[in-house]
Amino acid sequence: MDTIETRGIPFRVIHAGDTVDLDPRITMEILNPPSPLLLGTNDDISNNYIVVKLTYGNFSVMFPGDITEIAEESLLGEDLDVDVLLATHHGSRNSNSIGFLNAATPEVVVIYAGLNNQYGHPNQESIDRINSAGVNHIFITYEDGTITLTTNGETATIETATSGRMITIP
Repeated sequence: MDTIETRGIPFRVIHAGDTVDLDPRITMEILNPPSPLLLGTNDDISNNYIVVKLTYGNFSVMFPGDITEIAEESLLGEDLDVDVLLATHHGSRNSNSIGFLNAATPEVVVIYAGLNNQYGHPNQESIDRINSAGVNHIFITYEDGTITLTTNGETATIETATSGRMITIP
């Protein structure tokens, strides 16, 4: 904040229900944090992370940050349906609840986690929930390396650097 103020960089505080205009073809919806913020959870900082749903044409992806099951549950009344979901909280044990996954109905889940990380991410229980939600493809950075998603708003291609996997989402 000091740097922002010192350099006169414009900023705004965003909450659930806000949108950010990037391009007329792109919708960027803010789904979290709520106003007022969630308080008294097991992790107020993580549960108040910004959750973004980005839609371009008929393609959508959600970036839920490090929210846990408590914040996931608070989002269940929203339109969460996406093609690609970045796993919440790196696939931790207390995230990626079955209700959240069923509401999001992603075809692909991407998990950002380093191999043998100190937190044990992704947790096997979280991966099991992702699988039981009927997700067709799971990508994990420690297995797949850099994961690149390209879309024209109708179809999307996901390619990986290390594993060489490539899929197209109609």
